[in-house]
Amino acid sequence: DGVDIDRPVYRSHYGKYVTEEVSHGRIETRECLVYSPGKIMESMLKDKFEGVKSIVRISTERLEVATKKLSVEKRYYITSLGLKPKEISEAIRSHWDIESRLHWQLDVSFREDAGRKVGNAAQNFSLINKMALYIIKQDETKGSVAAKRKNAGWNDEYLFKLLNKIKI
Repeated sequence: DGVDIDRPVYRSHYGKYVTEEVSHGRIETRECLVYSPGKIMESMLKDKFEGVKSIVRISTERLEVATKKLSVEKRYYITSLGLKPKEISEAIRSHWDIESRLHWQLDVSFREDAGRKVGNAAQNFSLINKMALYIIKQDETKGSVAAKRKNAGWNDEYLFKLLNKIKI
């Protein structure tokens, strides 16, 4: 915080990319601040993180328009990309979009959030659900994931068809 990247002393080591999105009754501002000191960082961290070139901070501010409630979240990353804030921001956003869609699919089709499993059982069932989702998505038969899942439970022939098509 407090780094003015427009000052010449910071310009060669910092980059910033900001986006703003208005949707679902909220205004969301994302700032990607990248710090890349060059060879200094590479030499300091080469034993633990080979190839690291930058430290990234993503700051997200969400303003709920109706309630005027403001929330701020900061996340930190390291990357082998250099001083490329737009590219880094888009890559991180894309990753979380994929994660969100996967979680939504597991929750809707497999009702993962409704489960009461804890500890290792919860992790094991989550892994099994992800493998099942992967197998079901390989099938080109028409129908939703939930419908294919039910069909596999009711129809042994369809289940064996799915299991025989696994591409590992």
